[in-house]
Amino acid sequence: MNEDSYRNLLANYNQFYGKSKILFDVFVSDPIPVNTFIYKSWLDGLTERECASRRDAIDKMSSNSTTGSWQLLLEETEDQYRNFSLLQTALEHPKTLANHSMFQMDLISRRLLIEGYYEFDDYLMRELIGRKLTSGQRRDLDDTSEKLKIRLSTCERQFDNLKRISRVVFTDVKSNSIDLITNEFSLSRDLAKKYARVLFLCFHRFDLSHKRVNVLNTQELMRAAEQVMSYWGDPMKLYCMDLDIKLKEDVRDLKVYLSKETDRYWRLIKSRYQSTSSSSSSTATTVVPPLTTNTSTGNLNVNQSPRVLTGNSSQQLMMNQSSNTVPTPPLTSVSTTNSATPIATSTSTSANNIMNSIAPNLPPIFSSQQQITMTTASSSTPANISINNFAQIIALLNNEKLKAMDSKFKSLLKGILAIGSNLSDSKEFRNLFEDIIEKIIDPLKRMDLTRDETDTFFMFMVEVFSPEALILLSLSHKDRVVQNWKSFIEGIREIVKYIYEIV
Repeated sequence: MNEDSYRNLLANYNQFYGKSKILFDVFVSDPIPVNTFIYKSWLDGLTERECASRRDAIDKMSSNSTTGSWQLLLEETEDQYRNFSLLQTALEHPKTLANHSMFQMDLISRRLLIEGYYEFDDYLMRELIGRKLTSGQRRDLDDTSEKLKIRLSTCERQFDNLKRISRVVFTDVKSNSIDLITNEFSLSRDLAKKYARVLFLCFHRFDLSHKRVNVLNTQELMRAAEQVMSYWGDPMKLYCMDLDIKLKEDVRDLKVYLSKETDRYWRLIKSRYQSTSSSSSSTATTVVPPLTTNTSTGNLNVNQSPRVLTGNSSQQLMMNQSSNTVPTPPLTSVSTTNSATPIATSTSTSANNIMNSIAPNLPPIFSSQQQITMTTASSSTPANISINNFAQIIALLNNEKLKAMDSKFKSLLKGILAIGSNLSDSKEFRNLFEDIIEKIIDPLKRMDLTRDETDTFFMFMVEVFSPEALILLSLSHKDRVVQNWKSFIEGIREIVKYIYEIV
């Protein structure tokens, strides 16, 4: 290239690029270290000196001190606090943290920072559930901070986190809230599920100020909220904020139909009690050994000491499964692993009859098909039933409790139907837990029903419900109505079973 060509090339370059400047930011650093103790102290609102003092106290109690002098502790703490403050904006939008230009960190540290930042205090969350997440509520956090002895900065951070996540979830109430939270905020599914439960309570603004409901803590409320979402939400969209529209309509319509057929409904339930009781207790006492499943053959075997079923009190049949099994002897001559002697035996009612009478009445929880076999003294033919690995108790009512239920069922069903009707009224739905306590749990407790007896009652309510048996001939969409009614009662059943002994 001659001199003239070079000058022409340089002139062209200056013409196009001479007036512009290309700037580069260069930042070189090692991945930042994250001290979990310092990070927890920063989240809790402690100052640098308070954190350093605690570290120094812990260091002095340790036999092998490695952290150094007080000044080094303070400098390290200040350095970490400075990093966390710079990272706070990114932590509020965790998706940006993976590509943060200033702070490089490994995946474990990034997850630690995000999970720690969005973890919440149960006592503080109990104060926020049911409230509107407004700026006015945020200004009132100083009272909450003083009441709970939690630093104000911590209260504000957790309030802001809840409000930030709620904006994402509440804009799409028909979608799976857990997926929305995990995708937008990079939280673990366990933590996202906790937020989904809390936000469900906030979305419907449940009234938790009532004295009877006030005894429920955050974990119990979240558990109850999950039951409502699971049984009454859209079955095709799990963990969405809205209830299933068809379920609300069907349960509301059933209030009119079932109010006219209350006596018939109770006769069906009572008949179920009587048939189960008569077939399982024709004698005063029958020995039923514990049942265990051999994992290799699937056969039911006898294990350990026998259980006794009494006929004149609440009937109970407990089916347990264990990995330790022994060969199955006849019931009239039980040989167990600890050589226990049966308390009493009866040949007039075989265990086959008991199991065959109970099996049709088992709740939907026994839907997982695992075949088990029981051989009795009166018959060498195995009796096959299907159960899963969970223990199930069938608790029947004695005559006195059955008579009490006979006189109280109408008012009890009225309360259940009122709760079902309130699903369509957002204002009334806010009082769901209070209504369940006052209209269902309190009447059942006045009849001295145990939790197991209550559970069996709801199980029978589900089993016997049939438009044909109840002569609900004018009912449209019968199959859908049956499914929605059973889902509604199952939701009531799970909530009652969980809080029955708490409230």
